[in-house]
Amino acid sequence: MLMVGIDWARHKHDAALVSSEGELFERITFRHTAEGFEVLANAIAGYEPDPSLVRAGLELHDGALLSWLLDRRYVVYGVNPKSAERARTLCRPSGAKDDRSDAFILAEMVRTDAGRLRPVRCTTPTTQALRALARLRAFRIKERTSCAQRLRALLSDWGPTLSTLCSDLLRVAWQRDLMRAFVLHEGLAAASPGRIRRFCKRHRLSHKTSGRIEAARSIAVMRIPELGKKVIRRGHDHRSAAGYRPPGQRRGGSVRHPRATRQDAPTGRHGIAASPTPSP
Repeated sequence: MLMVGIDWARHKHDAALVSSEGELFERITFRHTAEGFEVLANAIAGYEPDPSLVRAGLELHDGALLSWLLDRRYVVYGVNPKSAERARTLCRPSGAKDDRSDAFILAEMVRTDAGRLRPVRCTTPTTQALRALARLRAFRIKERTSCAQRLRALLSDWGPTLSTLCSDLLRVAWQRDLMRAFVLHEGLAAASPGRIRRFCKRHRLSHKTSGRIEAARSIAVMRIPELGKKVIRRGHDHRSAAGYRPPGQRRGGSVRHPRATRQDAPTGRHGIAASPTPSP
């Protein structure tokens, strides 16, 4: 029986091949390409030709590497990153990270603790699609929050009045629409009263909220140099920051659960959906 520990990264991976007695056979560094995967496969076959007797361990993730390992009929164990970190601290008290050593530690965890690890199981196409959609939604929400924070920083610096008026861009639709219509405070102040009334009527704003907008219009406009205006307009990407809604979210904020199909998340034969984001 052969134990394989893999420390994965974005562009290259490190693997350690260990016997069932704990003897280190070989360390391999291979690239995240089809040719690199074949390098690992040839190395494994040189020590254990029977795929069912190969135990591979790597930190939990979904992606091409994991799909390939399952396609090769290896027994794959997903190791929780926290468990891997504790094992690393046990072997190296300094806690220093070294990819080659981490691969060996993962192989040792599979060798000694396989009974407490859970093998990666194949999933149905529907589960694959739901996982892919959930990862995509989480990624887009994080992206939206990051964009909104950058916009908030720009507003606080160059448009404090708009920053105070539009204090909840992620949840309040009329604030996002106001930022779409008036990127700068000077644009809001120069707008005609009729345009503001139509805006308030279209969004069914209360008298209190409409009064807040009128009060913001009456505040003296901060002078912004042309370079600052360009910075604000460049940072104001309403498609990703203020106006983006995650997949399945309605305008009011509620979430519509999408119907999963195989077209939503193309997957391999063993149920591992391609990750929508690059591996770290």
